[in-house]
Amino acid sequence: MAIGKFNFLSRKLGFTTSFNVLLPDSIEKDEKVPVLYLLHGLSDDHNTWLVRTSIEMAVRTKKIAVCMPEAHKSFYLDMYYGDQYYSYISSELPEIVAKFFPVDQKQQYIAGLSMGGYGALKAALCNPDQYKAVGSFSGVVDMASHVADSGEQRRDFFVRLFGPDLIVKDTSNDLFYVTEKLKEKSPPIYLSCGTEDFLYAYNVRFIKHCEEQGIRIKYHEEPANHTWDFWDRQIKSFLDFIGV
Repeated sequence: MAIGKFNFLSRKLGFTTSFNVLLPDSIEKDEKVPVLYLLHGLSDDHNTWLVRTSIEMAVRTKKIAVCMPEAHKSFYLDMYYGDQYYSYISSELPEIVAKFFPVDQKQQYIAGLSMGGYGALKAALCNPDQYKAVGSFSGVVDMASHVADSGEQRRDFFVRLFGPDLIVKDTSNDLFYVTEKLKEKSPPIYLSCGTEDFLYAYNVRFIKHCEEQGIRIKYHEEPANHTWDFWDRQIKSFLDFIGV
């Protein structure tokens, strides 16, 4: 397994950014392998999946590349006051990865934890033909409720993301709204959350909504909190889910 760090000047972001990449040792000449875009959480960066989990060991014997990009505290959005991370993650990054690494653009997957779970779902549900499956582990899946429940304490943070009126509901940033439009056109979803997690109720609400829309979804819950030991188990479960 090869591990590398890639730096480049992003045209979408307007500055130099980084991502880590895992590549199988056994890639043959002219062979292309599936790629998983693995997104970090709010307090993390592009290094944290490597440092806090066994992702490198989990894919060591598998023919799949893993790309772990940096997104700061953007929630992987085209921010109202800030940078264009949704456009970067869903459009520019796959082009860069395919240009420099032997990946199959027809076999793209995306997953993430917490903030990254939201980012993965938004990218996949807004671009349903681009990803073969999506995974969210303890994801912020009900953004409209999350913003409302945060109150004034985090208002300035959310204003940067959504603007002064904090409009989320019934927009492309509202996963409930997006899934209503998609229904059976959605890529397969793997969703998981610990029953002790502060995001648990949001995830239960979202799973029920997806089932009502006829969306293909596998849901897993267990007694767990918003912790890395849970996410370490879940990335392995997601790899099993996508069959690599």
